Amino acid sequence: MRKLIVSIFLVIALYLLLLNPAFTFMGGRHSQLLLWPFVILLRFNNIRAGINLHKGFLISWFFVLLYIVFRTLMGGIPQYLITHLSLLFGILLAFVLIRIASIYEVDLIKSLLIMASIAGSISCACLFFPSFNVFTKSIQVITNDYLLENTFRGFGIGDGLTFTYGVILGSICALGICLISKYRWFILFIPIVSGAVIINARTGIVPVIISFLYLLIFERKFKNYVYIFGLILLLYFMWISFIERLIPADTLEWAIIFFEEIGEGSEGATADVLMSYDVWPEDTFEWIFGKGFSVFEPIKGRRSDVGYSIELCYGGLIYCMLLCIMVWKLIKPAYKKMPTMCFWTFVISLFIFNIKSEYISGNVAFVFLVLIMFYYSQKDIEQVCEDKKVLSNVTAN
Repeated sequence: MRKLIVSIFLVIALYLLLLNPAFTFMGGRHSQLLLWPFVILLRFNNIRAGINLHKGFLISWFFVLLYIVFRTLMGGIPQYLITHLSLLFGILLAFVLIRIASIYEVDLIKSLLIMASIAGSISCACLFFPSFNVFTKSIQVITNDYLLENTFRGFGIGDGLTFTYGVILGSICALGICLISKYRWFILFIPIVSGAVIINARTGIVPVIISFLYLLIFERKFKNYVYIFGLILLLYFMWISFIERLIPADTLEWAIIFFEEIGEGSEGATADVLMSYDVWPEDTFEWIFGKGFSVFEPIKGRRSDVGYSIELCYGGLIYCMLLCIMVWKLIKPAYKKMPTMCFWTFVISLFIFNIKSEYISGNVAFVFLVLIMFYYSQKDIEQVCEDKKVLSNVTAN
């Protein structure tokens, strides 16, 4: 019974942490705030166990913080400082949830897949049932002017429906595909979660595509082909049965255009738009220290949607170098402990996501990457703790 309660708690906590909706009953504040008190649990030794393994990453995070403070004192906008400090709470909460799952022997990956399945189901319900969509919007505070003006996307309960929501769900869906032989039940939810990604933030489908390609090219096992063939059949029957008739025409057109642009590659309209937004530092000082503000919403001059361009223009090469070190310190401990297919899916997706937006520098979607890398980095921690417990018992006897 206790394990069931912890399992339910983890699903809810992961939803609040990663998808982070801003509910009206909280006055528009993000739901992640509800979890912040759990950071206090780090004072307990069993919760804190294994945190030293991530010391390199936390130190690199601190150096990024120091540079942001320096850049803010030089006249930079304070928003990056606020965002980076909020990222720390997300990191610590991710660690606490991993430890809770470990202590109570709850499968964290399964909890993630259930959470994504619930979120995907809600998004699809919003798409197919307009009255339910109106209800979900009524319980959230939506500050994104784009979503208020364009109703063909933005279906679900979560923050960042136009980017982070789809990126997180797409990443979790890819995780389920990578581990499909263990979580066979998730094959029924792949179309639902993938659909939720496509109708919100099409970029989020990238890890799903990478994971499927990896299965076909590098994991050439008969059962993998069976899974993929079964999924294609499921999608086909779902499409002819109800999807094509229920999905709004403008949403369907928007989704189809994305796949057409994938075929066109660098000649696609989205790629053209992104490349037209390449903004660069204007002098030596800006190349080294940046402009001190975000060119996504520039104080002056041109704007850019490209994550690398935004980060370079904000803090210069020093800031970008510190971010690269932070990412390296995050992924290195998980390299040999994480399934190869999962590791490379997430690493490749990381660099692609950062083209579309600031994925690395404080985006809540980055917390998911921290969560999954921390989880696999700590795979040996429990065994070490158990060995120490056995050793102490033998010594005492």
